Amino acid sequence: MLNRLPKWCIWLSILAVLPSLAKADALSEGRALYQQKNYTAAAQKFLQATQENPNNAKAWWHLGFADRKLGRYPDALKAFQKAGRIDPTDSFASSPAKYQQILSQTQADINRGSTGNHGGTGGYHRSSSKEQNIVTALQTSDVYLSPGFKADAGRLQSTADSLRPLAVKFVVLNSEIHGRSLMQAARRLHHYLSLGKGILILASHRGVAAYAQGISISTLGRETRKVAPIMEGGDYTTGLAQLAQNLAADEKAGATRSTIAWGTVFGIVAIIIVLAILFSAVSRRRTALARREKLSKQREQVVNQFNFISNQLETTEGPQVAIARQSRAAAGTKLDEASQLLVKASSEYDFQRVQTLLDQAEADLISARRALGGDSAPTAGVATGATAPASNATTDWDKVPTEQRGVCFFCSKPALLNELTPVNVNLGGEERKVLACADDLNTVKSGQMPNIRAFNVNGQMVPWYANNQYNPYNNYYSSGFGSGSFLGDMVSMYMINQMFWGWNQPGWGWGNNYAFYPEHSFYQDYSSGVAGGFADFGSPADTAGETDFFQGASGDTGAGVADFGSSQS
Repeated sequence: MLNRLPKWCIWLSILAVLPSLAKADALSEGRALYQQKNYTAAAQKFLQATQENPNNAKAWWHLGFADRKLGRYPDALKAFQKAGRIDPTDSFASSPAKYQQILSQTQADINRGSTGNHGGTGGYHRSSSKEQNIVTALQTSDVYLSPGFKADAGRLQSTADSLRPLAVKFVVLNSEIHGRSLMQAARRLHHYLSLGKGILILASHRGVAAYAQGISISTLGRETRKVAPIMEGGDYTTGLAQLAQNLAADEKAGATRSTIAWGTVFGIVAIIIVLAILFSAVSRRRTALARREKLSKQREQVVNQFNFISNQLETTEGPQVAIARQSRAAAGTKLDEASQLLVKASSEYDFQRVQTLLDQAEADLISARRALGGDSAPTAGVATGATAPASNATTDWDKVPTEQRGVCFFCSKPALLNELTPVNVNLGGEERKVLACADDLNTVKSGQMPNIRAFNVNGQMVPWYANNQYNPYNNYYSSGFGSGSFLGDMVSMYMINQMFWGWNQPGWGWGNNYAFYPEHSFYQDYSSGVAGGFADFGSPADTAGETDFFQGASGDTGAGVADFGSSQS
């Protein structure tokens, strides 16, 4: 079924699943986020890449740079060292020297007690042990409340319980951090806790921040600014509970919109595919009906010819009768087979087979008529009614009228029209009648397609009718015209069709209609064509390369965080 679908329909189906395919490449997404200076999100993607493939040294290497940007130097050093253990050649770092340089710089940052302000990432002063204590506490509870901070932990826990299955964590610090540092801390804790689409709310005496993957930064900022006045007035518990409820509602609404959007997309794609299948089925049926009608008319013509020959045989005597009867018998066998196949034909292969059988039957009946003396054409210099001599290498074609001469479409052999037989071939998806010599006619009757003569023109094989230097009447019998022997010049029509668009159709762009039957008045035109070529468009160079992750500075916009007692933006 799929091979019958239009190509555009198949490509549309592929495009519909591309987002899910792209989503799976966490390392590429992390690199893109890093280049956008979104180091927190980049670190999450790099961590995901290491989880999907723990032996991916490049993922650990990139994770180390993201941790450096976020001021997590001990974590960065561990990531770098992990990459080095996986790949002792340090190929991920472009050179061993660069790898050692990064290790040394990171260790120096740790020794200096760096606090996360490298590269402009902001300064959230914290110790690894304190943050680890918060993470440990939140493994068994949804609320971490620093001693001395006036907030109702029980009420916050009840709020978190009411919002399940959405995970919501509250962290309230008895400190003065705010702004960008508060937001960075919220992102970092969210990452450590692996909350995914869950919500992490972090508050201090100076501000409140929230982070969630399923909620936009603008929404986080808007919701935190709503509760900032409540918390600034001292009611931290109400402000935090209200913030959690509002964010949960936003997350649910966003998930619903996303589900509806994807459902709509896939619904549209499904409808298009169904319509394409129906359209293709209707189109195939119409094509089949048209083919059947055309072949039925051809069959009627062959039957009429068959009956005509049969009537002639009843009133004709002589040695030629035996030859005519043999040809008529061969035509009758093919006609019967074609008639039976036409009744149940449904595919293009079946119709093509019927076409071939009818053409072969028609050719047999023409042979029978010739045997009975009813289809001979006079040749120049031969009196009317006399037997026309067969053409050969000595035939003077200039003395043969153009309406009496022709050329075999396949081997390019020049011949009298009464020596050639029309056969059907498929040229570029269109059926055309062409003339065939006796040898190529026998090949067609055997169910095969004859090869076509071609020549090497400027290093490319082109069919004889596209070579404007070749004239069959003058050059067919001459030696050494082509690139090799006559047999070496014969190339399958399939190769011509695949290699050279349009060259399987005589006259396409050259005006050489001489090869088609019954347009024999144009057979002598061999000078208007020019063998063409094609441009090697090539492919764009691969400009993708490694990014130097040790360059650039970052800055957090502060979205998703509200400071108490300051202008809200």
